[in-house]
Amino acid sequence: MYNHRNKLNYSELLGYIVAFITMVGGFVILINMLKFQIVPFVRYTFGIVIILIGVYRFVITRLKYRVDIKEMTRKIMDDEDE
Repeated sequence: MYNHRNKLNYSELLGYIVAFITMVGGFVILINMLKFQIVPFVRYTFGIVIILIGVYRFVITRLKYRVDIKEMTRKIMDDEDE
């Protein structure tokens, strides 16, 4: 069960913004919107790597601020102590 928080967490928001900007930047590089004079293979590889970094950042931010995972971990740790 996910407990929604009403307060705004700026570090969480920053994590999502950075993830979004990184993924968009990867797509821009991948489709050559900026008309770089680079070998296509290098451009494709770099664009895909940047997109994957953005996805990684999103997942890490999501897992870091999930309240239900923190509560479940706390319960498991409390059960082990008993």
